[in-house]
Amino acid sequence: MATPRHPVAVFTFLVALFIAGAWLATWFVSGPDQVTLIWPPAGIAIGALIVLGWRWWPFIPVAVLIFHLSLGPVPAAFIPFSIAANLTTALVAAAWVHYRSPRAVDHLTMRSGFLFLSAAAIATLIGSTIGAAGLVVAEMVPAHDFAEAALRWALGDLYGAVAVLSSVLTSYRWRAWPGDVPLPFRYARRSEKWLWLAVFLTSLVVVAWVSRHSGAYALGFATLPVVFVIWSAVRFEPPWTAFGTTVVGLYLATLIGLGYAGLTPPRDLGSTTILIAFLCMITATPQIVSAAANENRAASVRALRRATIDPLTRLVNRPAFEDRAKHALQRHPQEMMALAYLDLDQFKLVNDTLSHRTGDELLKSLAAALASVIRPGDVFARLGGDEFALLLRKVDHSEALRLAQELRRVVADFRFPHQGRVIAPTTSIGLVPFIAAESDFAGLFAQADAACFTATNSVAIVFKLPLPTNRKCTTAEMPWTGRYASVMPSSRGVCIFSPRASSR
Repeated sequence: MATPRHPVAVFTFLVALFIAGAWLATWFVSGPDQVTLIWPPAGIAIGALIVLGWRWWPFIPVAVLIFHLSLGPVPAAFIPFSIAANLTTALVAAAWVHYRSPRAVDHLTMRSGFLFLSAAAIATLIGSTIGAAGLVVAEMVPAHDFAEAALRWALGDLYGAVAVLSSVLTSYRWRAWPGDVPLPFRYARRSEKWLWLAVFLTSLVVVAWVSRHSGAYALGFATLPVVFVIWSAVRFEPPWTAFGTTVVGLYLATLIGLGYAGLTPPRDLGSTTILIAFLCMITATPQIVSAAANENRAASVRALRRATIDPLTRLVNRPAFEDRAKHALQRHPQEMMALAYLDLDQFKLVNDTLSHRTGDELLKSLAAALASVIRPGDVFARLGGDEFALLLRKVDHSEALRLAQELRRVVADFRFPHQGRVIAPTTSIGLVPFIAAESDFAGLFAQADAACFTATNSVAIVFKLPLPTNRKCTTAEMPWTGRYASVMPSSRGVCIFSPRASSR
């Protein structure tokens, strides 16, 4: 992974974020035996090493040391164990993720989510053993409570990872859609997100008010913000859900730590385990829904890509081109457009003499060269074999002819080296300028195909112009250019112009 542009700023930010999470855990939500109910720094440290790499590990001991020397004083004998526990937890979790699936962080899926959860669970068990040993050595807990302290430590780290890790991961690296295909789906609009934010914050206020004034319903109302986080999981990008679950997790833990109403800190290991399991379920459920929804969207994108994108050239395929062209004709009936039909000359010889694989490579490279000169808003597609089509938007006759000639020039200038040879393809182009309201796609496509058949390493343009039907070929002036061309009357009541270099 590339090094961030400002590593000192990133390092400082990570240290500050770690200290803030530790301060929240010890000041608001400290449980009995000096083992916190939730430890957000676990999620921060694990996420940072997963997305930034192992070389960032020094921020963990620096943050732990600063915290214990300032905000969280402990016996000096405990500090090395605290550093080792936090560092080991993060390193083991990051190593497990990178070993099982190095690219798991790139896309949010159910599989990657369970991988992160399993990595956090394994790492917290190892780190908690070290931390509990430090508590015993520093005489913060008696030796016979070692197992209980280790389990409490592991539960706090696990809840911290469940609540915070997803936010860290989605903040740094989140890509919902693989590949370079334009998204056919859209998430909710900004107005809905603002509405969600308002009701979500309101639900937090309601939970706090109920917790202080009506202990009988406090636990039930504690799930109210989760409903709105699930809303975000279905409608919004995964980072929204990740941040929402982090807020809910830390918020509920804070209420418990403050002892609001019935949400009092647990005093025994059984109660702690049940409470942590409940909080983990509340925090993890929206993330599971978000991952499932995101995975379904990604699957839909892949299916649509297979149905609409040519696998060789990555251009739009014929069915998708026809759908987009018909859609453009319906939505913009008064717009001047043009349809170009491109056919490579004698391309079959390449396949027959040099192999189909060579022909495919040539098509792939040539398609990329042609796509580089296509204007934004135009639709370029591979129809199949060596045939391409282009829908030009907002063009008059002369501009359409100029763009078609530009495509022909790109092909003429293209060179494809192969085993000491250089292949120089040429193309014939049939061009049909039209006004959308006066045309239908099937007729336009047939005219463009006929014009392409007439052209030979040139551009043949179709234009409605009355001509004597008893002549097979004549010469006429193209009124939009002032140039002369060979004219061939067609059976469809239109004429096909093949521009000539010479004038009258």
